[in-house]
Amino acid sequence: MWFKKKDNSLCRINSEDEGAFTFDINKPLQISDTHWENYVLGVVDGIVKVRPGKLGGFDCVISSELPIGAGISSSAALECGVAKGLNDLFDLGLSNFELIEISRMAEHNFVGTKCGVMDQFAVTMGKRKSCYFSTARPYTTNSLMQSLRL
Repeated sequence: MWFKKKDNSLCRINSEDEGAFTFDINKPLQISDTHWENYVLGVVDGIVKVRPGKLGGFDCVISSELPIGAGISSSAALECGVAKGLNDLFDLGLSNFELIEISRMAEHNFVGTKCGVMDQFAVTMGKRKSCYFSTARPYTTNSLMQSLRL
């Protein structure tokens, strides 16, 4: 994903596979008839709720080699990528656990999927050659690397 701030309140999202759409960050966000857009809109809506007035207009280009609907967390990758990208672009100071929760709620509120947090956790916290034990309520994580050989 690629992000760039803009001088206005317009947000332009361009997916190389799915097409493009725009919205105004200063207007209430609505669920879209175009399914994939709701993953992005849900994340933006979640960030606006926890950091009101902190987001401005931006451009985002999305390119992925993950097959959609293949059971390998492409939706979590999209949500968490948008959340992390906006967190960095606008210096929002959101923790990884906050990004995970925003991404989960995007699926609940905009996509209509009542998912847990495992996929979002794996996308956000995963590292090469690592293994974690985690709990979701409250969010905790512990590395198991001391007791495993990879």
